[in-house]
Amino acid sequence: MPVNGSYRKLSHFHCKIAITLKQTHIGDLLNAKSGAACLARQRKPVDHRRGVGFCAVHTEVQTVRIRMILVFLALIASCLASAFAQGVASTSTKTLFIPGLPLANDPVRIKAMDGTTELKSDGRPLPNHYSWETAFDAGDDWITNLSFVIKNVSAKKITCIVIFSVLTEAPFWREEIQPKPPAAGFTLNQVGQKPEQALHSGDRTFPPDTEASFELAPGEEFTMPIEDPRDYSALRERIEERLPISSVTDIDGQAVTVFFEDGTRWVSLNHSYSRPAEQPGEWTKLSYEEWAGKQKSSEQ
Repeated sequence: MPVNGSYRKLSHFHCKIAITLKQTHIGDLLNAKSGAACLARQRKPVDHRRGVGFCAVHTEVQTVRIRMILVFLALIASCLASAFAQGVASTSTKTLFIPGLPLANDPVRIKAMDGTTELKSDGRPLPNHYSWETAFDAGDDWITNLSFVIKNVSAKKITCIVIFSVLTEAPFWREEIQPKPPAAGFTLNQVGQKPEQALHSGDRTFPPDTEASFELAPGEEFTMPIEDPRDYSALRERIEERLPISSVTDIDGQAVTVFFEDGTRWVSLNHSYSRPAEQPGEWTKLSYEEWAGKQKSSEQ
């Protein structure tokens, strides 16, 4: 039901309450016993030493009580109307972009989820046939409901998974979107500990991970939020320093990086396997056959 329609109906309800307050005869609302008692008392002289007669006091109390009940009902209706309008108004179309479809030799299978609903391609043709997108309705904090279900279909244990995504105001991956919008923010989540080689990047060295150890055995699956729930409040604050959170309607699920028990890794963006090179922070590419141990590895 549209918000305006709901509001008009509730406003009409308020008007009916107001008219009822004016038109209601309190005497009609009293029960027959109280009315008969009042009538009997009216036939007798009022004892002025007792102040206001019982009938008058009883009627006044009933009047106040009824008015309080009607006002309380009106306040409840008003609150419900406001909550309903805000909930509907904050819902809008969101778009998730996945830059890589699974290949036969990928070590994992990934499902995108909005809460308990699996998100699938909406069939929109994209220039890169290895990518897909889907549109769905959600509220302003829609990012907190997004997750990836990652299943290990390889023969090796997974010891660490890192998810990285980009948030924007428009689906920049579409050719017709010009100019390309800047990134509104980035999401990052990690489970497990990255190997030593992944703690180096160029001339920078990062401290060891403090995350708990993690293992995903072959055949098992694990659900990961796209954004670490502990970091979402800070992410929202950073975004709202520049624009309303309601403006962030699109997300590019950029990359999932998987590390294995033997120190090798796989990156979803280009479906590539690699192993640590001699230089810290450097990686040597491997074919699937090399990574799986089906032939001797070679430097590339």
